Amino acid sequence: MGNPEEAMDHRLVRALGHPLRLEILRILGERMASPSEMVDLTGERLGNVSYHTKVLLECNCIELVKKEPRRGAVEHFYRAKPRGALGSRPWKKIPDFLRGDATAAALDAFTSRAIGALEAGTFHDREGSTLTWQTLVVDERGWKEIGRIVESDEERVRQIAEKCADRIDDPGAAIPIVVALA
Repeated sequence: MGNPEEAMDHRLVRALGHPLRLEILRILGERMASPSEMVDLTGERLGNVSYHTKVLLECNCIELVKKEPRRGAVEHFYRAKPRGALGSRPWKKIPDFLRGDATAAALDAFTSRAIGALEAGTFHDREGSTLTWQTLVVDERGWKEIGRIVESDEERVRQIAEKCADRIDDPGAAIPIVVALA
């Protein structure tokens, strides 16, 4: 496994190879949470949630955001990494049986967040909020051209999010958004 791209493939397979890890990724894609908070959301035992959270951290799918002292212990809070695996080059090498579950979980998380924003009235609160989609018919060359645009835009969005994470000192100033490219 000397090839970094091959190592990434194996990390993704390992990360997505268990249903609880998919559920943890869904939760952490929606919000920051600690394993003890995720116990309440999943109904699983703390030991199981902590173990699978550690696997996701080792696989570079999530990141530690903060630590807080709690009753003589330290509670760790995580969130999903800004760049999702869906659509990235290593993702295409993941076996189909893992991709289907992960894709369904990602689409479910996106839909839940979008509906939540609509129900809370926050979807249209900011100037520039938008939702757009198109049904197109393309040939093979068009498919590849659009794929390059989506990949480039995904990278640009990720870079902006990383710069923002470095600039935001007050969590109250953070603006939660969802960007979906398909």
